[in-house]
Amino acid sequence: MKGLTVVLSVLLVLGVFQGLTRVKAEQKIEIRFSGGGQSTELNSYQKMFEEFEKEHPQYKVIYEPILEQYIPKIAMMLQSGTAPDVFYAGPEGITWAKYGYLLPLNEYLKKEDREDFVPALLDALTYKNRIYSVPKDFSVLGMFYNKEMFKKANIEKPPETWDELLVCAQKLKEELGIVPLSLSRDLARWLAFIYQTGAEIVTPGHKESLFTDPKVVESLEFYTQFEKMGLAKMPGELGEAWNGDAFAKEKVAIIFEGNWLVPFLKDNFPQMYNKTGVAPLPRPENGKETTLAFVGGLAIYGGSEHPEAAWKLIDFLTSKEGQKKLVIQLGHTLPSRASLREDPELLPLHKELMLQYPYARVWALGEISIDEIATIVNPEIEAAIKGIKTPKAACATMKRMTDEIIKG
Repeated sequence: MKGLTVVLSVLLVLGVFQGLTRVKAEQKIEIRFSGGGQSTELNSYQKMFEEFEKEHPQYKVIYEPILEQYIPKIAMMLQSGTAPDVFYAGPEGITWAKYGYLLPLNEYLKKEDREDFVPALLDALTYKNRIYSVPKDFSVLGMFYNKEMFKKANIEKPPETWDELLVCAQKLKEELGIVPLSLSRDLARWLAFIYQTGAEIVTPGHKESLFTDPKVVESLEFYTQFEKMGLAKMPGELGEAWNGDAFAKEKVAIIFEGNWLVPFLKDNFPQMYNKTGVAPLPRPENGKETTLAFVGGLAIYGGSEHPEAAWKLIDFLTSKEGQKKLVIQLGHTLPSRASLREDPELLPLHKELMLQYPYARVWALGEISIDEIATIVNPEIEAAIKGIKTPKAACATMKRMTDEIIKG
């Protein structure tokens, strides 16, 4: 009887131990993740999280998408100490890094990985030699054109210079009776043309605005002339919500948009997708080939309780294999790794856009919020187009107001 009691006691202890072991094994480290985006992007990330959890069963990703006012909401969460472990942080993250809200990632990012990311993208996410966000993807602007309309108007190739673009637009209007371009009155388009002239909009060190530079004024004169000459209209004036709709419905032949247009056409206007070509933005005769890049990154909250786990998730998503799945196979953007620029699964138009990364300038101004500057610049572009102000006067207002932002 005594022996039986001992055996039962041993079994009981073993059972308790195995139960505790099982409970401990089932406990998972939770990684909170936030990002913005539309339904397609949300679904893509959810698929990636499921794969990550299969490879790393000790982790559980808690997905907390923020569908509206993403940047203000993340900023509030950082200030209140409730930010997720991993979240989207593009160039705006530099401001958060200044206040110590982001974890520096230099020690996590391997040298070979660092060298594979498009340099301009990584630079835009670096502050005082510290990398605070890893580029997850990016977008660039290109000139999309209707190949059939060009053929009907006897235009053999897309225009390469500003002068050629003007001639091309005039010919399209004369031959086809259409408004050739749908243009956005937006710094996020015009800025590319400023950079093409060799000009800048702020001095090195961001001490003063340069909007009154003669080259900047010249680029605004070029950009606004198309509407003044009846060669361009805003999408709303064409009865459409954005440039992509106006182009897809063949109300115009040329737009300046990014790679997000490609899946939009492919999914919603397949016939138009087959008629679409893309080329670099036209530049001045002696100007620099330049385009704008918009980068998205992934950062770790400086107060995260699980920084190592958070990094494993970022590394998984931004690895070459991760980007191939998330960005090329599932996404609508371009991979931030240069080694994927000729991946056979890239959509042909995306592959053409990817070729522009060596001369892309990122939509960023370091510590200064370029989005804040755009809010004061955009109405001045419109004033110049409507003839309320001359381009020179509009640029003078831009300079004065931007200097006020710089001075704080």
